Amino acid sequence: MVTVTGHKMDLGIAVMEKSLGLTDNSSKLEDENASSYSAQFQLDNLQPSKKGQRESVSLHVKLDGGYEFTTTLQIKIYKANSTQHCDWGTTVHSIEYECHTDQQNNSIKIVKDTFR
Repeated sequence: MVTVTGHKMDLGIAVMEKSLGLTDNSSKLEDENASSYSAQFQLDNLQPSKKGQRESVSLHVKLDGGYEFTTTLQIKIYKANSTQHCDWGTTVHSIEYECHTDQQNNSIKIVKDTFR
């Protein structure tokens, strides 16, 4: 989920250069100047990661006014029918980014990320 104060989503969210469909969750927020969007990315068609390796996944977000940011997430992809890894680590359901905008160069700086 991406929550933004003072800006609306423009072109959306892309993961691994693939645009994702967005769900607008803004009506659930108390702050009228904030926007909240969610999207899901499926890993079904990706090859499992090799033993001891992780994959880097790019996340690109574009907002109105030409603001955008890109960050990289590290993931491990398991076989679809593998269940032995399900209990390892902590499952991530969402990532929330607290951001500040730089109006001079239309960029966004991520100041805090929260994994839930």
